[in-house]
Amino acid sequence: GNESSTSSEHRNSMRSIGSICQERRKTSGEHADLCFYYGFIELACLKIRLANSGSHGTKELNEVGIKMPIMMKNFALQISRQYGINMSSIKIAGFMISGLNLTAPLMTFEGSTSLITRSKRLRFLETVADIPRLLPLVLKLVFNAAQIVKGTMNTIKEASTSVCLDNDNDLPFFSSCYVSSNKRKTPEDD
Repeated sequence: GNESSTSSEHRNSMRSIGSICQERRKTSGEHADLCFYYGFIELACLKIRLANSGSHGTKELNEVGIKMPIMMKNFALQISRQYGINMSSIKIAGFMISGLNLTAPLMTFEGSTSLITRSKRLRFLETVADIPRLLPLVLKLVFNAAQIVKGTMNTIKEASTSVCLDNDNDLPFFSSCYVSSNKRKTPEDD
């Protein structure tokens, strides 16, 4: 799968060069099978399992209940830090495909608390007879998730086009630099 750069960055945020003491090796981030990006910002992820051990299978519970929420929260933290967006304005979507089933977790925020809601587990089509019954539900779920991702993209666009010139004490101050020249003009320069 693809290593989430946001997840890896978050895991290694306290890492430094080991000149004074021995440092731990860089740890890799969570691995999504597919990440959806806006520029270099991760907005959504997809995990795929070929085997279906049911909605209460250990592997699916770990993926949807532990691994994906960690990745999704790291995505939201990166967006919040990079663009100064309040976490309550961010929504992160995910997809879990297990065999012929689709589940879509959604992460929203109330203050600093992340809330995860999960869609109903939908079945993909197996036969032509399933098309009228199953296809509209799957398409509706995917469309709704796409609208959530689009809303987060619009929030990022809005934040990236606004300018904030308040006093931010975390930013370094660089004083003006003047270069003086001792070179004097000579009659030959004219």
